[in-house]
Amino acid sequence: TLEKANIDNRALAVAIDGALSEALDVNLRLTNLAMIVPALPGPLTAEARVQTPLDAPSLTGSISTTSGIRVLLDGQVPGADGAIQANAQGQAPLALASAFLANRVLTGNAGFDLTLQGQPSLANVRGTIQAENARLFDPSTNLEIAPLSMTAHLSGGVAALQVQGSVNAGKLQADGT
Repeated sequence: TLEKANIDNRALAVAIDGALSEALDVNLRLTNLAMIVPALPGPLTAEARVQTPLDAPSLTGSISTTSGIRVLLDGQVPGADGAIQANAQGQAPLALASAFLANRVLTGNAGFDLTLQGQPSLANVRGTIQAENARLFDPSTNLEIAPLSMTAHLSGGVAALQVQGSVNAGKLQADGT
């Protein structure tokens, strides 16, 4: 019977409280997320409540960082068949994409409202990711797209994209999958 468990050192603190037969409360604090994701310095905190019984556990929780990530989670923990029913809502800084953009700089925030229903796969993710008033800058060409609006509607493994922005005195618009 688990009632309490604690891990506490300079980098990580985890506290688990509760009973496996009823519910577990989990609190986590990582002092510097950059130890795992270099582009995201600062602390990460996460809180979760896992409702049992163990044959059909559910999870509610939140994650936040000083770098701007905010996530609310709820859903069913995977059962024996591996199927998941989960929802995630929140926001994240677009700077997370910097690692994939070479020398380009993307700023702003993206909001998301996503659902995963079934086996963990992109085909089972549905929802929307949206950014408004973002900025993309390429220092090698001195090209700036701002304000930049982007929306991705996800369904069945396909992302329908809509992008609009201003480039110098012109306009940019793109739609597609």
